[in-house]
Formats: sequence, structure tokens, C-alpha cells
Amino acid sequence: MASINSVTLVGRLGQDPEYKSFGSDNGVANISVATDRFSKAAPTDWHRVSVFGQAGEFVRDYVRKGDMVCVQGRIEYSERDGKYYTNIVASRVTSLSSKKDAGQAVAPAAPAAKQVTGLDPDPTLPF
Repeated sequence: MASINSVTLVGRLGQDPEYKSFGSDNGVANISVATDRFSKAAPTDWHRVSVFGQAGEFVRDYVRKGDMVCVQGRIEYSERDGKYYTNIVASRVTSLSSKKDAGQAVAPAAPAAKQVTGLDPDPTLPF
């Protein structure tokens, strides 16, 4: 039977992303994501996440502390100096916060188009 190493997290960033460049087109954004359990008495879980490539550039440019994100990727384990670490290597990061939620300025919305309902049909339609 095949196995799958896949993880999806939905949570908030604990700090602004740290971005490190490895050349002109390569880099990694490191973020920490806080998730809650179903019980309010349970502690908050913190996850270290590494985001490479274009997804990392997106995180660097558009995601800030407190923003809600959805992270999809895989779990990676490592050992250094006798200590074990768990890290999420993200393949995709989606921002779930609007700019207004993040406390940033929001551009004015375009004027809304007239909504047509079944009770208010457009007389110019041929059907």
C-alpha cells in the first residue's frame, strides 16, 4: 500500500516572514503558523514552515504577522546536535485574510454591477 506525506494547516502567522535569497531566482520564506485545537483549554500549536520559489516570494510580499493562511505541503524531520526538529515544507500558501483584516489600507472597490434577479429581469435580454 502506498503512503502519503501531506499536511494542510489553517492558522495565523506569529511574525512577519523571514526571507533569505540564494541567488537571483532562488529563495526561501520562513514563517511560523499558530493553530488551535478544538478545545479552548488546549495550548496553541506552533509550526515552522519553509516556503520556496514563487510561493516564497508571494509570502514575502503579501503575508504579514496575524494574517490567516492555508498552508499545504509535507512534513520533514531533521536532527541537529542531538535535537530533533519538525518542519513543514510548503508547496502552496493561500492568504485567507483580506487587507482590511490585516489592518492595511484597502483600495476602494469598483462600483457594483446591477444585480438581476428572477423578479427583475433585464428587458434587453433575448430570452
